Amino acid sequence: DQFYRGHIAEAEAALELEELPEKDPVLFLVERGTIRQAAGHYESSAADYIFAVDLLEALETYSLSEGAASFVVNDTVQEFQGKPYEQILVHSMAALSYLATGAWDDAAVEARRLVARLDRAVEAGFPDDPYSRYLAGLCFEMIDDSNGATIEYRKAAALLEGLAVEEEDGRIHPSASALPDPPEAFDHELVCFVMLGGDRGHMDGAFAEIHWGDQVLGRSYPMAGTAALAAATAEKLAALRAAKTATRIVVKESIAQGIDGAAGDGWGDLARIVLIGLLERPDTRHWETLPASFQVARVPCPADLTGYQVVLKAAGDHTLRSFDVCEPIMRRRRTFVSFFRDLPAPK
Repeated sequence: DQFYRGHIAEAEAALELEELPEKDPVLFLVERGTIRQAAGHYESSAADYIFAVDLLEALETYSLSEGAASFVVNDTVQEFQGKPYEQILVHSMAALSYLATGAWDDAAVEARRLVARLDRAVEAGFPDDPYSRYLAGLCFEMIDDSNGATIEYRKAAALLEGLAVEEEDGRIHPSASALPDPPEAFDHELVCFVMLGGDRGHMDGAFAEIHWGDQVLGRSYPMAGTAALAAATAEKLAALRAAKTATRIVVKESIAQGIDGAAGDGWGDLARIVLIGLLERPDTRHWETLPASFQVARVPCPADLTGYQVVLKAAGDHTLRSFDVCEPIMRRRRTFVSFFRDLPAPK
């Protein structure tokens, strides 16, 4: 609630614990990492995300005790590991926090981990993520890995309907129109990762115009949406969940029948009410501080860029609100890298 009301400092303070919670530490870390990132505390944000990744890798070794309990109770007894798209976005958000400090090599390391996890997810039938592909490409570009950047830009382009991504330099434009020539006055570029909306509000069709002074440098283009990734993932998981739920109910019925035989007098019916009626519920845990829309703007800019303005536009080009952005802005040769999260001013 504090986060989505724009009270970022209060939200961060609420999660300053001496020790991680015993239950669902991964979920705690990704929420706190996102709040710290919004607060501009990029190093501690990256540390939270990386700790979450390390815990995820440890949890991938199946816990027999938790697995057995989930067949008697429900999936919420298992530690939160997130859906595949959430696990991928942990790497993406960590890479953003590294980019915000100019830690180019660390960002590229996280991009490699991102690509490896994303490739495994796609092989298993889960949705690909063009935004994370593009972000990985940019991370590789920043360390002069042109081959790695080209591969990820090409994969992102293949996934984006109506958008073209130039695989040699990552420039973005509608596929129906040619790539415009940059203004002669601007020989640098700004890559801005734009994050709009969230769990408490969506901005369908919205985009960001990037302004410098009285000039419009360009706009952002949507590359991925949390709701679409969640829906495609749910479709893939539906059959797996149905099979596990059916098996769990059979196990619970066997327990109830055993109680009936041992105790009689309706104790088995009571067990059914508790095990199936009360404890059989879906696992609704998810990463609540993720944005709804992941977008990218790659626009020409002046060499002395120290800030820019984000003008949020509705689908019909109606101006919603504007923000002045002066950080994070990091420069690598002729490329400035920044990101923006649409959050309300505290009231």
